[in-house]
Amino acid sequence: MAPQILAPHAGQQLRWTFTVAVKLLEGPTKLFTSVAISPDCQHIISGSYDQTICVRDAETGEVTVGPLEGHTDSVTSVIFLPDCKYIISGSVDQTICVWDAETSEIAVELLEGHANQVTSVTFSPDGDHVISGL
Repeated sequence: MAPQILAPHAGQQLRWTFTVAVKLLEGPTKLFTSVAISPDCQHIISGSYDQTICVRDAETGEVTVGPLEGHTDSVTSVIFLPDCKYIISGSVDQTICVWDAETSEIAVELLEGHANQVTSVTFSPDGDHVISGL
């Protein structure tokens, strides 16, 4: 599936240059708090209030990895690294996890140090540094 960019026609509200297919993903026992698509557009990752993370096939919506468990409170932010081998998650529990997407294990010891919930995570362009925010 090739990535596509939505672009409204100038001056025309709610008109798009192509038809958008919307897929409703069934969540875990509680609501999703964050979703992201892998750089290769093959997978969708979700974080939820039930402290878990799931990776789904972008075509079928079926869970392919997870649920990943390691946070002790709601997962507020998730993202794939560019190589799709690692997942970064932030949580209300004030921690950041780096997950191995192939083994479902925590790849790096929990990153701590925030004085409040982590609401946003990303990475540096070279993929070597995790960046987080409150």
